[in-house]
Amino acid sequence: MGKSALKPIVLDFINAIVFFFINEKENNNKFSGPSYIPSETFSTTLLETLQIPKISHKFTESKLFEFKKNLFYEIYQLLLIDGVADGQKKAKKVLPADCKEGWDDFNNTINGIFEDFKDKEVDLDKTITRMGNSLNNYIAKEKLPVHKFSSFVNLFKDEEIKLTILKI
Repeated sequence: MGKSALKPIVLDFINAIVFFFINEKENNNKFSGPSYIPSETFSTTLLETLQIPKISHKFTESKLFEFKKNLFYEIYQLLLIDGVADGQKKAKKVLPADCKEGWDDFNNTINGIFEDFKDKEVDLDKTITRMGNSLNNYIAKEKLPVHKFSSFVNLFKDEEIKLTILKI
């Protein structure tokens, strides 16, 4: 359920509570609820009851997973070279043999970072920063042409902004 879909539900819930207390007061000339609930207590209880933080984290996790999947795909496409498989006349795109181990390490690192976020061990900002640093380390370690990967630097900054906005 998207964040925009939750807003009407939350507003309807708050309106129902307000309507109930106003209606109760008018019908019985007495107020059956507490005379005062601090706004912070009310809002915290409401958010916890509706499990908004849990839903928000799951939604952000889903968006981060899509980001990770697209990141892997885009980088993998940049690494592919033309290769010829045995008995085939047409060239096939393959991952260079000298990139395989580094690619697997990078893949495992990014998946581990994602799992840390999923398990709520690190926040979103640190997750995006760690993913960006891992990509930089991978590019340097594999001595990949930096100009091919320069668009990913801004991608991480843009994605962090988008995901942070979604988290709010």
